[in-house]
Amino acid sequence: MAVSEYRETFRFRDCVLDVAAYELRRHGHPVRLERQPMDLLILLVGRRGQLVSRSEIVNALWGKEVFVDVENGVNTAIRKLRQALRDSPDAPTFIETVPGKGYRFIAAVEGQPDGVLAPPPAAVPASVVVGEQTLAASAEPAATATSVAIPESVVGERAGRGAPVGVETAG
Repeated sequence: MAVSEYRETFRFRDCVLDVAAYELRRHGHPVRLERQPMDLLILLVGRRGQLVSRSEIVNALWGKEVFVDVENGVNTAIRKLRQALRDSPDAPTFIETVPGKGYRFIAAVEGQPDGVLAPPPAAVPASVVVGEQTLAASAEPAATATSVAIPESVVGERAGRGAPVGVETAG
């Protein structure tokens, strides 16, 4: 997949990479990156956990018909990207070097399509699950019902106070 084909927003550690906006943010503040390091970051994050060879990087950043020192260009783009991410080649948290082969993005990444980023996991209570179900299957607009999973301990407390029928409980 070409770098320009990614349209997601990715969250990793204290950073958010918004591909559609072509922007990297740390703690909500923009991080300045030149075009080639940004394209390299998008490529590596999009293929997180996979080895991306130096030749794949060259093809993605410059194309096959280049007349520049691409070896130095790859090294420079990696160095600038590591500086922006505050990463170290000796003890990497984002970009791992595979000597003689290429690079791998090693940080855990959460991605959402179309630039929609879910709230951090801690922001959503683990005990609440909400879903929708279609109630009618006719030509008319279907009604929907929302179900909520409530922990048994809460349901048990309310059972004597007339809890609604049909409430699902989480085990």
